[in-house]
Amino acid sequence: MNTENLITEPPKRRRSKKEKQFWNCSQCGKEFEQELNKITNAYTKYERCPDCRNIISNYNSVQKQNIILKDKLHPWQKEAFNDIISGKYQCAVIIAGVRAGKDYLTHRAGIYLFNEMLNENRKIYKPELYPSVLWWVVVPTERIGTTVWGELRNILPPEWNPKYNADTKTINTIGGGVIELKTAYDPSSLVGAGVDLITFTEAGRTSKLKEVWENLEGRLISPGRGLAREKLNENLGRGRAIINSSTEDAPDYLEKMFHWGQKGHPNYRYRWISYQMPCTANPEVAELFEEKRQSAFGEITYAEELRRVIGDREFDTRYMAKFQLDYDSVFSDFELNCVTDLTTGKYAVLTPQDRRRTVIENETPKLRNTYRISWDIAVGGNTGDGSNVAVRDNSTTPFNIVRLLQLKNMSYDQQYDTIAKLSAEYNNAPCVFSSTGHTSVVGQLSKRGVREIVVAEQSHRKTDMIHALERAVQNSAFRIINDGSPEVMTLIEEVKDYTYVNGRYGNKSMPHDDWVSALYLMFHDYNKTANNKNMFFGKVKTV
Repeated sequence: MNTENLITEPPKRRRSKKEKQFWNCSQCGKEFEQELNKITNAYTKYERCPDCRNIISNYNSVQKQNIILKDKLHPWQKEAFNDIISGKYQCAVIIAGVRAGKDYLTHRAGIYLFNEMLNENRKIYKPELYPSVLWWVVVPTERIGTTVWGELRNILPPEWNPKYNADTKTINTIGGGVIELKTAYDPSSLVGAGVDLITFTEAGRTSKLKEVWENLEGRLISPGRGLAREKLNENLGRGRAIINSSTEDAPDYLEKMFHWGQKGHPNYRYRWISYQMPCTANPEVAELFEEKRQSAFGEITYAEELRRVIGDREFDTRYMAKFQLDYDSVFSDFELNCVTDLTTGKYAVLTPQDRRRTVIENETPKLRNTYRISWDIAVGGNTGDGSNVAVRDNSTTPFNIVRLLQLKNMSYDQQYDTIAKLSAEYNNAPCVFSSTGHTSVVGQLSKRGVREIVVAEQSHRKTDMIHALERAVQNSAFRIINDGSPEVMTLIEEVKDYTYVNGRYGNKSMPHDDWVSALYLMFHDYNKTANNKNMFFGKVKTV
């Protein structure tokens, strides 16, 4: 390609023809010396100085990079790539499951746009703009930032002559381009600069997403930024943004941003577009998910196995890229999967005496069995609803919940003594309880010879435990005998009434959820122990 044709502006007037050796550069105006051809004894007639010619030559090398950016893109990636680079949209939101290729697409679309901005020759036309082109790569945490930094080092075009600074996490390129890696844990740090391009990786993992995005969007409207061909007028810039994320544990604000790119939605925004792709949009993952493997239920697919291991809700968000829905009941299969009713099925023919005998046999400690106690502590220790205690037999398949007790109108010391006595009765069973709000309780059971398993419910820990119980219910990992007692009946109603609405867990109509707390404390480590014999005890659910 003839680099002299890249710039179409008419050259400035040069010096007198008599002074053929010295010319004024048509771009920067600086005087430079022409080269003497010793064969023809004539001077060259370059319109630009060597520095400007070198810049243009470098840009010419960059342009060749555009040809290879679409290589190895999946069909959905190619479609999204073409939309993003078309100039029709300012912001794109990519919601995709694990290994669908959202990062791969984001990086390559970012390279293409940055490359186009470099080709505007701003260092020549707009020397006052510094840096000439600015790209912010935004990540929620430093750990994710380390991964993204490594990916950038592997994929940036060598024609850009990138200079990496690992200390400041910046990359300088030809043409005055700068790429900066930014973390989003401090929204106030994402201000003060006009930005041409923002790529935001795993936005849903950002704790203050609303505040972060509001600051970032303000960086995109600085005059002089964005692609020249997309500007509405001479004074108004339009930077570009590509936001990607999974939906696992994502805040509600991410779904709102997704709706900004959905035409027809009430919250749609001009020049926004969004995509939602499951992991199976990657053909290699789709093939893997269909692989057959042996399980306790015979031959099932890998996708079915994953659902069994992590549960429907986590599978749908992590792999299928579905947003967290509001659930009328978190544990909708609880009665079907986990409750044995002594008035139905094979137990319907039993006499009341035989049914009572079944309950007593279930409650009676077995000499060789191991047990676990969970204790949902009532605030104050002597409130009207009391503390809830459950006992689990660890030696059965599925686990049996053998005792349910409500410690009403008891002081803390009376509760400690009761649990110590219960632990001794059930073969020195350890007791699980939460330290959140009850730190003074820690150590009191140990003084009475009971091994304590202390967990915390801060931050995502409570959500993790609820998810663990959800998986245990889905996998029919435990059974409770419905003997008609007030404790069992209340537990069943509380579990059935437990909902997820507007990002919060809790009961819809029941006054308390203490039995739910006792159960998720009991199964707080189900994810870690799920490889045992209880993992695949239950129904098979297909994708």
